[in-house]
Amino acid sequence: MQVILFNTSNGSAFEMQFSNAKQMKNYLEKNAEVEFLSDANSYLPTRHQRMQQLG
Repeated sequence: MQVILFNTSNGSAFEMQFSNAKQMKNYLEKNAEVEFLSDANSYLPTRHQRMQQLG
């Protein structure tokens, strides 16, 4: 599961990947300054992947 998290201490948002919801819950409990924002549902292929599709 790919999610977007927010660090309240420095104002930065970042993506993280967890194998399940329990693993994410444990991470959030250990890092009180980090909050869950949303699931990361979008996928952007790398430039290399896009070039292979054109060729």
